[in-house]
Amino acid sequence: MNSKQSWNNESGASLVAILVTVALFGVVAVMAAQSFRNIGTSGRRVEAAMSAREVESVMMQALVSKFKEYVTAGCSAQPTDYFEETDLGIAVAEYKKMKFYDAKGHQTTTQPAMAVEDLKRCNGTPFSNFTTPNSDTFYGCFNLMTNQSAKDKAAKGAFAGNRGAFVEMHVKLRNFKTDAVTSCATMVSGRGFGLEVYYALHWTTSAGADVMYDTKLGSLNVAY
Repeated sequence: MNSKQSWNNESGASLVAILVTVALFGVVAVMAAQSFRNIGTSGRRVEAAMSAREVESVMMQALVSKFKEYVTAGCSAQPTDYFEETDLGIAVAEYKKMKFYDAKGHQTTTQPAMAVEDLKRCNGTPFSNFTTPNSDTFYGCFNLMTNQSAKDKAAKGAFAGNRGAFVEMHVKLRNFKTDAVTSCATMVSGRGFGLEVYYALHWTTSAGADVMYDTKLGSLNVAY
């Protein structure tokens, strides 16, 4: 074997080694990028959930107060009229008028795929199955129109910067002393009666090119 052939063999081996190294580096880089992306997405999801928890109590207390007013008024008003434009502090509630927005903030008819079943239930469930004043259970589904001032100040992954949010509420009128369900007509203030509330807060936020859809479940009992 002459020196020229030896040099060619060594060069070929070196080239193969370089190509293998570059290929491995590429795989590692892709895996690292994916890991960082997942970490970033998880971080934004945590941030969104934490900020949602901060505003959740304020919004739910405002909606529950509105339900108490509805019961006091005799449960006779139409929910489309009574709950329309209820001020929740960070957002305004609108009965069954769910809205979603694209990355530029323009309203869109495209719904998040993960929200389809929730929206189907929201739009298909009546406010009450009973005739007032005998109603004892209510189902309210409200779009949450975040105030623009809060949206402008919010981080992209925060709840206030959402691209669409709504809340489902299942409200049952109950005598807490006997644990019996009671009707709107028999609710008595200061006698151990109150509202048993279950809710699901849903919202969408941006995660780079992706859209995250999150849900926060909760419950509370409120004296009437």
